[in-house]
Amino acid sequence: MSVETKASTVESIRSLPPELLERMLGAMSPRHIAQQSQKVDRRVYFRYFKGYRPDKVSRKRILHVVQKEVLEGTSESFAELLSLVWNAVNGELHEAMHAQVSKINPKVDEIEVIEDPQAEDIVESLTKDFALEDIYLCTILNDVRFKPEFKAVMAAELGFAPKTEETEETTAASEDATEPSGDDEPSGDDEPADQS
Repeated sequence: MSVETKASTVESIRSLPPELLERMLGAMSPRHIAQQSQKVDRRVYFRYFKGYRPDKVSRKRILHVVQKEVLEGTSESFAELLSLVWNAVNGELHEAMHAQVSKINPKVDEIEVIEDPQAEDIVESLTKDFALEDIYLCTILNDVRFKPEFKAVMAAELGFAPKTEETEETTAASEDATEPSGDDEPSGDDEPADQS
């Protein structure tokens, strides 16, 4: 059995189908993300949020930042911020997942792989209280050590095909064709803060 290396948070978020990425971002407050970026990733904060009142930062702006910094870029600190905020918003699920995985080994960071029967038990237990989409997000964002094949089955149950390099290239090409110019300009949805 080969040991799978831990995926970076950027890679984990990139692996999400667009519908699940929207679900993940929809669970979080744009205001909170903007405020926390000032503490966690000052480069992202100054580039995208400086001059904006936090309560006026839109989901559209957050999606733009995620596109530039995570999907196209490599800002691991901003990706980790998104994961931490999502885990905080979904604290009950995060705690329940941790409790289930801790039954296998209390030192969860030492777990190399969770076999399919154990993974099935964990997911079955969690689906009593949580949506499968959120369980899948928790699994991906926290790099729960389910086998890739098991994660692919979960994605298929949700109606998503696992991303491959070919599908990512096709998606990127279609997004480039429809991408508006003026990427870093504020959208009409965002209002810069009064500078006076």
